[in-house]
Amino acid sequence: MTGLLRHVERSFDRRMALRRRMLAALGLQAVEDETDALCGHVEELRQTLLGCAACTRTDLCAGWLDQGQMGVPLFCRAREAFGSLQEANAAQCSAGRAARPERVLEAVNE
Repeated sequence: MTGLLRHVERSFDRRMALRRRMLAALGLQAVEDETDALCGHVEELRQTLLGCAACTRTDLCAGWLDQGQMGVPLFCRAREAFGSLQEANAAQCSAGRAARPERVLEAVNE
């Protein structure tokens, strides 16, 4: 059973690493307080967690990110949620309150 648990843990860790890479590729960063651009989008952040946790196309996702493709791929289970977050961030950018890129994604991954 220990080997199975390690496999599951590594698989989950890989999916979450890909999720963090996708967030970064889309210019989305941390949500640490109510002044951050994405603080009001907890449900969308949750949906990215669920979608990535259930992903069956991690190799395609990694390849997409490695190639530096723009946007979210059509095969992504969390495509709609990532899109909503990207729109929210863009709206904050135009209002002059975008998420700061130097922040770490810690709060988003809780």
